[in-house]
Amino acid sequence: MDLFLGDLVSSDSTTREAAYNSFGSIHFEDSDVPKVIVAYKQNFKFKHGLYNRTSLIDALGYLEHPSVVPFLTKTYNEIGDSVQFQITILNALANQKTKKATKSFTSLITNETPLSEDKEDLEEIFYPFLDSLK
Repeated sequence: MDLFLGDLVSSDSTTREAAYNSFGSIHFEDSDVPKVIVAYKQNFKFKHGLYNRTSLIDALGYLEHPSVVPFLTKTYNEIGDSVQFQITILNALANQKTKKATKSFTSLITNETPLSEDKEDLEEIFYPFLDSLK
């Protein structure tokens, strides 16, 4: 996991591209959360940087580590009105399917609603709630 996360921000473009192309085959585990959070905070100024950052956030949504919800909440509050990140974070919180995540989701969407022109983006953030909470 360390190698993959390091490759995402490598100074070598071929290495970064290989990491980007392998994102779908990477399986994150709860123990990886601290490393994923550190990787998210890295400088992603290269090609695919936005995709890589949103993919890391998305991955966190399916992990049950206790630092996920606080990290997502803090990040949402720090990103301002970046709709792509707002929606990705809200999706990740919704995918947590816990009371704590749901409270955070509700608070965030109420206080700083993402303004997207894509109606489907906004609808999709509610899909995980069609199932019951843990």
